Amino acid sequence: MSLPRTPSFDLTGKRALVAGASSGIGLGCAAALAEYGAEVTLAARRVDLLTDIVDELTSEGRKARLLQLDVTDIDATAAA
Repeated sequence: MSLPRTPSFDLTGKRALVAGASSGIGLGCAAALAEYGAEVTLAARRVDLLTDIVDELTSEGRKARLLQLDVTDIDATAAA
């Protein structure tokens, strides 16, 4: 898998929660945030895809974790 890249900026010490991070724009956002120093929690319904992405990000030295989350569940989203 080849993760998307973006122009340089520093997010060291920041945390981010990205919903829909298993593909598309969500994946691109999560990869960019992690690349520039943010500790990223990747959230989506499909944990199998998140596992592979988190493994790749952490193998590159990025800070990433996964969270199974359905954003249509308002209480679970608020708790996250």
